[in-house]
Amino acid sequence: MSLHTLEIEGLRGFAKPERLELAIPNGNFGSGLTVLVGPNNGGKSTIIEAFAAFSREDPKLPDHGPSFAKGMRNLEAGGRVHLRATSPNGTVAEISTIDAGGSETTWHTGRIGAVVLPARRFFNPFFEKFPDYMHPSTYFNMGEHPTLRNSPLNRFYERIFRAHSDKESFNQLLGRIIHPVPQWNIEQTDDGKYYLQFQYDNSSHSSDGLGDGVLSIWCIVDALYDASEKQMIVIDEPEQSIHPSWQKNLFEVLGEFAKDRQIVYATHSPYFINWDAVFNGAQIVRVHKPKDDERTVLSALKQETVKLLQNLVKDNHNPHTLGLEAREIFFLQDSVVLVEGQEDIIQYKLIAEQLECAIPGDFFGWGVGGADKMPIIAQMLFELGFRKVVGILDKDKEHVKQQLDEKFPSFKFFVIPADDVCSKKPKKSKPAKDGLVKDGRLQERYRTEVKQLLGEIKSALSDD
Repeated sequence: MSLHTLEIEGLRGFAKPERLELAIPNGNFGSGLTVLVGPNNGGKSTIIEAFAAFSREDPKLPDHGPSFAKGMRNLEAGGRVHLRATSPNGTVAEISTIDAGGSETTWHTGRIGAVVLPARRFFNPFFEKFPDYMHPSTYFNMGEHPTLRNSPLNRFYERIFRAHSDKESFNQLLGRIIHPVPQWNIEQTDDGKYYLQFQYDNSSHSSDGLGDGVLSIWCIVDALYDASEKQMIVIDEPEQSIHPSWQKNLFEVLGEFAKDRQIVYATHSPYFINWDAVFNGAQIVRVHKPKDDERTVLSALKQETVKLLQNLVKDNHNPHTLGLEAREIFFLQDSVVLVEGQEDIIQYKLIAEQLECAIPGDFFGWGVGGADKMPIIAQMLFELGFRKVVGILDKDKEHVKQQLDEKFPSFKFFVIPADDVCSKKPKKSKPAKDGLVKDGRLQERYRTEVKQLLGEIKSALSDD
């Protein structure tokens, strides 16, 4: 079941109703991604728990809703939980605390059947034999709703035997993330227990010695490789214990799968925020708690702002404006400093050090790419719920400050008493140069040589 919205009230920090709008896949890379960002303790994992609540089914009590322990229920909301999910066609599923109150809930309609992976993805390294096929939506959604977030993936061996019987498909996907793919098999101890054995060159070890990063990827691949189209996948912190190069590979895989299915994940890694995916329809939602308030709030970008940001990405003179450094801003609590360019950041840090007057905030990336871009970045931060934002402009950009003051009265903007942060000598004119690219296109007369050059580069970097 695809979802359009998920409403949460009364679960942990959600004292008041908040609605999450999910991305709808449209066939383009990353279009079905809904990315939850924000600081620690903001409420991202609570949203993952809400998806799990809608997906779980206790075989002992199939007609009862999930139980929510006392510590999971918000007292400001009266200790009552209400979750509501709607599909694009208007179908509604609801979970509500029963009239008598307490931990028990009731279903108003059916489940959504999402595959939900917790942040701590681990399982018992020694297991029983269970060769029957179990679909991911069946395995990941069975059993009681967990009361502890760091619960192991119980009975995961049922999925391990499935992967072993379809190793070619499993390894094909695993190899897109991990290279080279480790050789692995199911082995048995003398006392009858089964375990995973991994072979690396001349050494081997069991699943008990499997690195946390490999284990994390293993579980994600297991949820993906045989999942059907339209299957919703929900992952808490896909980057858990994973090297940055593997994080980038994993994101590419998730982006491909999100062409035709909904994938929701909560992340602290800028490698899992991709602007091409956002421009294709992916949603970035900041989950946070406003200053001096324990209530969780959801803030998302408007489509008009996404279009403005798309123009920034096309600025070849400032390709870093929305780069990796800038994307780290999504995980801060607040207090952001906007400046015009990368030179400003370097110089203001030096000035603050010389004056022994620290700036109590984080600079946005390597600057906004020029004073005229500051309103766009300010708009993005405003929509994502940032409230403590300042901007510093050169003296000759007073007119930009006036525009910013009018549009963002809750932010503060300042003008320095000089036309630039750093004195500059006049520049001499530069002669024209002929380049490979002209007007955004590789010039035809260079095509053959450049293609050969790239082939040689590829060969030099190849493992063969």
